Amino acid sequence: MKPSKRHRVTPDNFFELRRDLPAHGIGDAGHRASPDTLSGPRSQPQRGREPGPESRRAAADAPATDAWLLRFLEIATVVLLCGWCYAPANNGTWLWDDDQSVTQNPVAKGPFSVMKIWLYPLAEAVQGMARGVLHAVGLGPPPPPPTPVNFGEADYWPLTATGFWLEWHAFGDNPLGYHLVNVALHAAGALLLWRLMVAMRLPGGWFAALLFAVHPLCVETVTWVSELKNVLSLPLMLLALIHFVRADEQREAETLRADVPPEGRRGMDYGLAVFWFVMAMFAKTSMVMLPPVLLLHAWWKRGRIGLSDVIRSAPFFAVSLAFGLLTIYFQHGRAIGTETIPVGGFWSRLATASLALPFYLGKVIMPVNLLPIYPRWAVDPPRPVQFLPIPIMAGVAAWCWMNRATWGRHVLFALGFFALMLLPVLGFVTISYMRITWVADHFVYMPMIGPIVLLAAAAAGWAAGVPPRFRTALVGLAATTVAVLAIGSFRYSFAWADEDPMWTYTLSKNPDAWQAHSRLGARKYSQGKLDEAFFHFSESVRLRPDLAETHNNYGNTLASKGRIDEAIAQFREAARLQPQLAVFQNNLAMTCMQAGRIGEAKEVFRTMLEQWPKDHTLHNNYAFALHRAGDSLGAITSLQRALALAPNYEDAKKNLAVIREELSKQKSPVSPPASARVAEAPSGDYPGVSSPTMAPPGLRSPTMAAPALPGAAPSPVLQPQ
Repeated sequence: MKPSKRHRVTPDNFFELRRDLPAHGIGDAGHRASPDTLSGPRSQPQRGREPGPESRRAAADAPATDAWLLRFLEIATVVLLCGWCYAPANNGTWLWDDDQSVTQNPVAKGPFSVMKIWLYPLAEAVQGMARGVLHAVGLGPPPPPPTPVNFGEADYWPLTATGFWLEWHAFGDNPLGYHLVNVALHAAGALLLWRLMVAMRLPGGWFAALLFAVHPLCVETVTWVSELKNVLSLPLMLLALIHFVRADEQREAETLRADVPPEGRRGMDYGLAVFWFVMAMFAKTSMVMLPPVLLLHAWWKRGRIGLSDVIRSAPFFAVSLAFGLLTIYFQHGRAIGTETIPVGGFWSRLATASLALPFYLGKVIMPVNLLPIYPRWAVDPPRPVQFLPIPIMAGVAAWCWMNRATWGRHVLFALGFFALMLLPVLGFVTISYMRITWVADHFVYMPMIGPIVLLAAAAAGWAAGVPPRFRTALVGLAATTVAVLAIGSFRYSFAWADEDPMWTYTLSKNPDAWQAHSRLGARKYSQGKLDEAFFHFSESVRLRPDLAETHNNYGNTLASKGRIDEAIAQFREAARLQPQLAVFQNNLAMTCMQAGRIGEAKEVFRTMLEQWPKDHTLHNNYAFALHRAGDSLGAITSLQRALALAPNYEDAKKNLAVIREELSKQKSPVSPPASARVAEAPSGDYPGVSSPTMAPPGLRSPTMAAPALPGAAPSPVLQPQ
């Protein structure tokens, strides 16, 4: 066999995929298999004898068998590395907002309901937006706020909610199964990234899959059960891209050649691309910027964006627009609610984006000092130095644009994908996670594949042009890179095995992380370590005195330590900051009753009933306060209202029976003066009457507020996105 001429790498052909170059990795056999490359030298047939049909078939089958074996080993390597990197967290506990997503989510734990998961939220959003439009043009009253949710997702992600339902009914409250599903989906995403690069005719696909599979930035997404939305949406998005690229290739082939398969295959790939994109948006709407990426792909491939490219991307834009409006509606109605998130004005948001883009790119290239919660930059008002990355990035983009005929367009495509996919979380649009910090590892889970593909393809293209004697050293360098990343992910996964080490690690690097203090304080409170809980809750109040949840948690700890008057002051401040949340007012009322301040408790419950008159639990609690004040007849009336709203409410039935029995034993049905009853009442629960329990600090994220009263207007779910 005549040896081929060595490929000379230049800027003009740096990313070109030749038939004699690896199609997917460094040092792999991604090129066409041949007997010489896969099976070693072939045995020569005996002189004077022609090989028979069986010999020829065996000679042809041997390279194919070796190629399949090699491909199996490559896939197994990706999967096994994924399993090893994130193994430390597999036997861990529930984290952060996992209770909202799974363990305390009645939708996930109940019987499957297409209506509750898929249709009711959608119908509510469509109706609310329609009323908003009519109100804007003066044809109707303002729309009511979206229905708050006790638990579950604050956004419209029905495919993810269905996934949690399936997981709960398969694994119950054992986190192991949930972790294994996340790992499996992450491995699938890495393999599909490899397949996408093959479809795009880019070298280095296997190397890119390895880099993505073991990258430490993925630890947060893979080990956090609630991030099922991330690991589920990525494979779906990659499937959409693969089919779109196939349809685009087929369209070009039909234009240039007449001997290609019929157009039906192209239409099938295009339809599948739209379908998988819709499924990805049902899992998580963060890939809303994919349609502009499709136009960027057309420019990268052909050097221009034609009218046909715009037309073919139109359905994707329509899907993104619809889901984008849904996301804004649910974010502002459920996730954010009435809370004011301090994001600042336009210049503050621009400063945040200016800092976030290089921050994320730096973490992709050098994933060190990773944290569950990063320090929150002070950008309100912004400082001039915070805008410095903008001219630097503009200069790099201009340099690439001037070299767009060669290597520049590849860099612009990869980094353009990176920036576009990050755009929704850069700060221009307010999202609930901004109450915690500006940046997070799970935000960059999908955008990071842009720089990874760029680096892997560049490395593979460069490696193909070096002399063979240096190939072993390059393979060793690539293997060392993968090993270093894998070890980093393995070590970081230990921090995500349990909330105690996670928040302790966070505070060691970021002592001003208010939510880390709140979460760790709640853990210590549940463990009976009141002094440690007191410290962390006091720190969270110091760092975020504007949040009701920090005052609520601090008040609970003060009440547990017997400092009732101070606790009442904290609960009163929490109720003032967020009067629409029943939980804070309930804690205030119950603490007042514990202090014997029955009049104040009655007033709080009365105020709550003005807000939520149809809440049967509130009527029961109000009856309890009236009974403690000596107004048994008023208590009976309130209990009767509770039973009218909920005929099977057992606490109300029991309390009503107790009060009637007390009255029947008295000579007069008139209740004694309130002062006498208060004097007789013990400091604890009144004998025979079921007292509503004061809610402790909840292990919920990010509100950390206690569970709201059933049926009352509960806390909106302010969870990380």
